[in-house]
Amino acid sequence: MTFPEMPEDRYTEDHVLNVNPPGWINPRPAREYDLAVIGAGSAGLVASIGAARLGARTALIEMNLLGGDCLNYGCVPSKLLIRSARAVNEIEKADHLGIKVSSYEIQFPKVMERLRRVRARISEHDSAERLTRE
Repeated sequence: MTFPEMPEDRYTEDHVLNVNPPGWINPRPAREYDLAVIGAGSAGLVASIGAARLGARTALIEMNLLGGDCLNYGCVPSKLLIRSARAVNEIEKADHLGIKVSSYEIQFPKVMERLRRVRARISEHDSAERLTRE
């Protein structure tokens, strides 16, 4: 799966390699599991990793991208955008603090590149490789 809204750069590529590796073959299912977790979002990842560390035979089922909405579309991207917006807000309030800022320029492509870069780095924690090691 790709992100049609995102340019195909090294950050998007790294992210997708982590959360939906090409050529992924599901592990051979066990005959019996102690726990089956549906959805590899924040809660599903924590539950399945925790159970596996306690020795439970655990199946994690995800139909789309590991990390769920939080990593891929919601929490992580929104917080990164909010951080950039806060920086603009601080610049606009700087005069009240005795700081004169004569001009600034929002470089939205760079804001989005930072979003993709940080999301790619975070996706390593939700990666198929890490989950199969746990």
